[in-house]
Amino acid sequence: MFVAAGQFVVSSVWEENAQVCVSLMAQAAGRGVSLLVLPEGILARDDIDLDLPIRAAQPLDGAFMTRLLEESAHNNMTTIFTILVPSTPGRAVNMLVALRAGHIVARYAKLHLYDAFSMQESQSIDAGTVIAPVLDVEGVKVGLMTCYDLRFPDMALALALQGA
Repeated sequence: MFVAAGQFVVSSVWEENAQVCVSLMAQAAGRGVSLLVLPEGILARDDIDLDLPIRAAQPLDGAFMTRLLEESAHNNMTTIFTILVPSTPGRAVNMLVALRAGHIVARYAKLHLYDAFSMQESQSIDAGTVIAPVLDVEGVKVGLMTCYDLRFPDMALALALQGA
């Protein structure tokens, strides 16, 4: 299994970010990648306007996801990333999504929010309530976690007990 990371600087314009993701997906698929992992929060970001990611949040059937699903339909590569999905007014869920063959094959709302030092993620992000699923990628069981989740060994243990 060939795994790749697609790294890029997320802009404040979701359409630009979608195009970068589509390009990275096409490049990776063309090189025989089985699993492509993209950054967290790829919908929109602005270092000056810190509320932009919440305002830019889109549902899983929104235009951003639709564009990536269209690209995903061209191959059997698994692509994993996170976007903010609206939850309640002014709030969102940090949703890890796995795409394959034009479908969402797994999703997970981030459980462990980063509330430390000067960062208070819980001020605008709602935590998930369910441990992430284990995803099969070409016979390899992949456990899904994002960002601050890695600081909580119980989650890694739960995924390992599921075979990841």
